[in-house]
Formats: sequence, C-alpha cells, structure tokens
Amino acid sequence: MFLPSTEVGPDEFLAAAIAEAALNGAAAGVRRFEGNARHFVFDVQLTDGRRVVVRLGQPEHRAAIRNAALWSDRLKPLGVPLPKILARDLASEFPSLILERLEGEPLLGMIDRLKPPVLGLIAGSLAEMQHKVATVKSAERYGWAAEPEAAPYVRWSDVLAQDLAEARGLIQSAGLMDEAMVDAVERRFARHAASLDDIPALAFIAEPPTRDAIVTEAGRFSGLVDVDRMGWGDPRFVIARTLFDLLDQDKPTGFAEAWLALAGATADAAFWLYVAVAGVGIMADYGTGGRQFRIGDRDRLDRILNQVLTRIDRPER
Repeated sequence: MFLPSTEVGPDEFLAAAIAEAALNGAAAGVRRFEGNARHFVFDVQLTDGRRVVVRLGQPEHRAAIRNAALWSDRLKPLGVPLPKILARDLASEFPSLILERLEGEPLLGMIDRLKPPVLGLIAGSLAEMQHKVATVKSAERYGWAAEPEAAPYVRWSDVLAQDLAEARGLIQSAGLMDEAMVDAVERRFARHAASLDDIPALAFIAEPPTRDAIVTEAGRFSGLVDVDRMGWGDPRFVIARTLFDLLDQDKPTGFAEAWLALAGATADAAFWLYVAVAGVGIMADYGTGGRQFRIGDRDRLDRILNQVLTRIDRPER
C-alpha cells in the first residue's frame, strides 16, 4: 500500500498511481532505476505478480517522452528490441509511458557478475542491433535529433566541436573541473577534424546502453528501456561513450572493446578522440545537476582522460 505523497511529481507514488489506474491493479512495490537524476523511470510490481516499467517526465520532458513512443513504433518493426508500450499519456501534467518489464537488469549493475563469454554475446547483440538501426533513413545531416531532417549539422566534426564548446561553458560556470583538460582534448580534435568529415551520416542509438540495456544472467540482451532521440554520424561514438562510462565507474572495459570488434570497427585515433569527448561531457554533467560532485571526482576524471589522450596520440591499429 502506498500513502499519498505531500507533493505531486514524478516520484514513486505517482508511478504507482499511474500503473494502478492504467492496469487495473494494486501496486505492491516500486523501485526507481539507477541512472541520471533527471530521468524518472520506475520498476513497478503489482499484487497479482505483473511487473511493468513506468517512465515519467516533468512537463518540459513531454517532447522526449512523445519521441520515445514514436521511435518505439518505428524501430520495433525493424527488429530492434524495445519493450511493448502498454499505455501512454502525453497530455497529463506529468507525461508517462507504461512499458513491458524486460527480463533482467540494467547492464551496468550486471557487468561485474557476467563472465567474458556472456558479455561477448551481449556485445554481439548490440552490434546486430546497430546494423538494424543503421537502416533508418538519413537526411545526410549530423548530430542528435528526434528526426533525421532535424539533425543540426552538415559535418560530423561540427557535432564534436559543439559538444566540446557546450561542455566547456558548463565546466566554466560550475568551476568544479579543470578546464585545461578541455584545451587538451580540443588540440587533439583540431588535428583530426578534417578527416572526420568523410564519415557518412548513419543512424545510431544516441545513449550508451550501460544503463538502458536490460540483460539476463544467461547473457541474453532483452532490449533497451527506451529511445527518445537518435544520433546521425559515426556509430562508434556510442561505443566510445559506453567505454568512458565503464572507465568512470571502474568497470571492466572488455565489453565495449568486444562490441567495437564485433561491429567490424577499429580503435583508431578518432575512436579515442570520441572517448575523450565523452569524458569531457561527463565533466560537464557536474555543472548541470546531473551528477553530485564528490571529493576525488576531479582527480579521477583527470587521470582517466590523461590515459585516453595517450591513446589518441598512440592508438592501437
């Protein structure tokens, strides 16, 4: 039984109430999935044994939740493993989706417990999924968007340049991280920018699957929680983001390396540049409220990024 909250918002109480109303049942338990503090995704179990996922948003998240529903409708027919949408409410003050509960747990929490062959199976599933996603039409534009025509740039290098510029602004305003690290990454970017513009604008999943991918103990990739925007450009970028996420969480990186290999891609200087750009983005998250700053975060990220910069200068061929 859930007592009413004193404040209405995207919390456990609202998630329980939405699931109860839509599914004609009573909530026995609600657990918020770990992840970004700005995401409101809940695992809801009903008294009759059913389990669902409730994704909630603030009013300003309405477009993202609507896009998640639209991309589910587009990607599932291609064979991309996304949960069924059991109910959707985009008109309420707090928009919501009720999703099928995929079997398993988020990859990040499982990665220490899974053996390398099992992680290899999951990496292969992600490589196969990306092959399907790459068939989504392209408008020959680059960047992150809800529609290919809305991708904001005509060159792939412009995407990275803008990511770095936005991150620098957030790092400057927060004053928590060393801006000199952005300088170091931008120097490497300047050396490689021209070569990046030969990369075609392929569609790829924009967010790293460390938190959105649901996997089982047996190594089955059950699917992604949801997708509300896509990337157009080099699909290795999401693998690079995944790799940095694992480094940041002090997790084994073999999974990301296997994914890269099974996708038929290489860890060249451009790939390690993507990893560095992802790291600068993590630094910037501390200036948005997306991450709580703790003593040691700055030194840890500086140490990791210095290792990545070395790989840009001397990549494995």
